[in-house]
Amino acid sequence: MAILKQNWWKLICIVLIALVTRVLLLQLLPLRSSSTFELPLSILSQKIGMIPTAAIVVTLSYTVIASVLIIIQEGLSSNKLERMILCSLPYSLIWFMAVLESVSSLGKPFLPELFIGLSDIVPILIMGIMVSFWVSKGTTKQQGIFHRPKVISIFIIAFTYFVGRYFLYTFIHINSGYFSQTNATFLWTLAMGLAIGLAYYMLYGGLKGSSPFSRGIWFGCIVFSLYWTLNNFFMPIVFDISFIPVDPPILNYVYRVIGDAVFVSFGVWIVEKTV
Repeated sequence: MAILKQNWWKLICIVLIALVTRVLLLQLLPLRSSSTFELPLSILSQKIGMIPTAAIVVTLSYTVIASVLIIIQEGLSSNKLERMILCSLPYSLIWFMAVLESVSSLGKPFLPELFIGLSDIVPILIMGIMVSFWVSKGTTKQQGIFHRPKVISIFIIAFTYFVGRYFLYTFIHINSGYFSQTNATFLWTLAMGLAIGLAYYMLYGGLKGSSPFSRGIWFGCIVFSLYWTLNNFFMPIVFDISFIPVDPPILNYVYRVIGDAVFVSFGVWIVEKTV
């Protein structure tokens, strides 16, 4: 993690620029989710306000994403354009799909959430571009050939995530649209699995670990799940989640994070072991 120590001030600048971009977008495009803001606030939001509470979670999310990108960019392409794409798209895809989950799980209208998702990924794209051109300038390994896993790996990881999510829907009963929004839940789960598989495919060269197990853990529990945990816990941190039909409701998010991390890690392990 020496590279984070060397570039700590760049990390802070990248996160601050992403936050400023998000604030400007909120002013220029005052998009609001129709049902989220009708929910009662959590204890923390009642104490310090909803906006400061949400800002804390978003700042932590940006910090995690930028930190992971700084760590793994050393193993990505030395071609500037390719490196920019590899740093920018993976987390943007996952963040975008995370926003759209509310369509199936909470029954929100699709178009407003689509526009919110598109505006939300702009700061992520900017962070990826900054890491690729600013941080990577003197650190990227100058390798001649950059190996990629086979394309089938995307679908294997998508399949394991899909199966894992339906296990969580049917047996653990996490909050979802499994019964009320069957088609939307199917499509979102499939698309989210493909987004995770694409993220693995694009970030493959930067993953740490020397064995299929360690690389599976590295991607599933660090690259994916550190951000995914903050994304999932945004709701219980900012809002009162007593409407969730799980007792206690916080377990709904614990099950989501642990289950998704396990099945994504398992999918990467299968790919690294067999493909």
